[in-house]
Amino acid sequence: MRYLALLLAAGTLLAGFTATKMIHAMPAKSLAAAGNPASVDTSKWNWPDSLDAVKAAPASHKIIFENDSVRILYVTINPGATEPIHTHKWRSVAWCAHSAPFTLYQYDLDKNHKLVIVDSFTNTKMSLNKKNVWAPESPHAIKNLGKDTLVLYRCEFKQ
Repeated sequence: MRYLALLLAAGTLLAGFTATKMIHAMPAKSLAAAGNPASVDTSKWNWPDSLDAVKAAPASHKIIFENDSVRILYVTINPGATEPIHTHKWRSVAWCAHSAPFTLYQYDLDKNHKLVIVDSFTNTKMSLNKKNVWAPESPHAIKNLGKDTLVLYRCEFKQ
């Protein structure tokens, strides 16, 4: 509950941030490989709504609050599980409530318009109680490599 209160407060304070103030926490190599620059223009978003995290990965992405400006997600990935391929169209701020080692797989379309893995990296542990500011994310999936559930709260800024 403490993290939800932090996210709601952060959402209120950060809703006015411009895109130029947002940065991406993912390695530049991964961004370049996935064709997802740190300053994505969501008006030119090329991924279908069917890949939206809540639609494509509903078991791991639950809406806990949403209005016209923000959407707050409760994200959980069970030990050994790999979530379905999905996207995040909006910039966001996330806090890790419970860490676990994971591998992030990034996808892009091949010449036959099939989603294929173009990059991956493994993170042994996310910092707890530290904000992560992310740009919109192209198709990706996370595999929990640990023995504990990975838990994040993610506040997405729609405007």
